[in-house]
Formats: sequence, structure tokens, C-alpha cells
Amino acid sequence: MPTVIFIILFSLATLSAGDSTKIIYYPPLRKLPADSPKLIKILSELALQSTQSNQSALNIPTKRFKISQHVNGSDYLAYLTNYERQVVKLELMKRENIIADDTWIEITAKNKGVVYQYRSVLGAKMTIPTWKEVVIPVAPAVTKESILKSLKNGDTYSIDKTKLKMMQCKTCTGSGKVFDARSASKKKVCKKCGGRGKIDARVIQRIKVKW
Repeated sequence: MPTVIFIILFSLATLSAGDSTKIIYYPPLRKLPADSPKLIKILSELALQSTQSNQSALNIPTKRFKISQHVNGSDYLAYLTNYERQVVKLELMKRENIIADDTWIEITAKNKGVVYQYRSVLGAKMTIPTWKEVVIPVAPAVTKESILKSLKNGDTYSIDKTKLKMMQCKTCTGSGKVFDARSASKKKVCKKCGGRGKIDARVIQRIKVKW
């Protein structure tokens, strides 16, 4: 059973109600000469988008920390703001200078899955999670040759190309106004289109490519 590989440039989860997708089946690439500029262009585009897709899978969102106290070396106690100012031990990469207390930093970091224990100023034993600053690895570049081999093995690729298009608002059917629930005889401005009667929608051409 051939593997189906999708290369999506725009997440379909973010599409609005007016967006639409049109599927286009590209003629089999095997019909193109091996030195065809069109074939080379398609393979190059697929290789680039595969690399970008692989890199996206490796990326980690940045997080904001507020340094609370220097522990030793490159280790600090800090507040993780994403979690209601939770105190964590933060292991940073080596820096030229010690970071001052109450300094905000935004870094790429991962929860190590281990805890750190220390004594508070009142002598209480505190157990907190440990976060470590990490470097996002760079995905190796996908080559045209590997894409061609994959296609010949029966794999299928999809390329999404998106363009904006002005379309009629479905909420107000183009009038720019909708009935006010408080009064059957009055209308109010359509919030969906802002009274324009039209919305900017994305039309996605999904091009299916196979050998």
C-alpha cells in the first residue's frame, strides 16, 4: 500500500466559513521528459516544502520566564508565566553574564520531566519541575532525487496553493445587514462582514501529484 504524503502550506484547521478547497489532479509526472524544466520545478518545489514540513514538526514554541533567583552556573529559579507564574528550576545555556533577578526572557525550552528540591527562605522544602533551554534541530534538506525516488515507489504528494478571493457573505447573503433579535422589523449591521456584504475568503487549490 503506497504511503500518502501531504505537504500542507496552510493549516485547514484555520479556515473560515467562506474558505473553499478545490482539488486538482496533476497529470502523471512519468509522462514528462527526465530533463523537463516543468518536472525539475515540481520536484524542487516538493523538496523545499517537504523540508519546511519536516522543520515545522521539529519546532517548539517559545516560552516566557521571569528570572527569580540565580542558583549556580547557568541554573536559575524562575516563574513560568504560561502556567500562572509557576516557579521552576530553569537550566539555561551558558551565557557571558549572570542574568539579573526580575528579568524577562523568552526562550525555547522543554520540561525535563524531573524535579528540583530546595529550601525556601522560611525553611520549607520545595519541589518544583525542571525546564531546560534547548536548541531546535535543523531538519536535513530533502533532495529532488529523494522526492523522485519516493514518487516512483508509489508515494503521492499534495501541494496546497492559496489565494484570497472576495466572496459574498453567507450570513447576510450579501446585504450587509441581518435581523435584530430584539426587533423583527429592524436590521443591524452584519458582524461577519462588517456591513460590506462580502468577505475575504481563501480559495485553496490542492494539487495532487503522482508518478
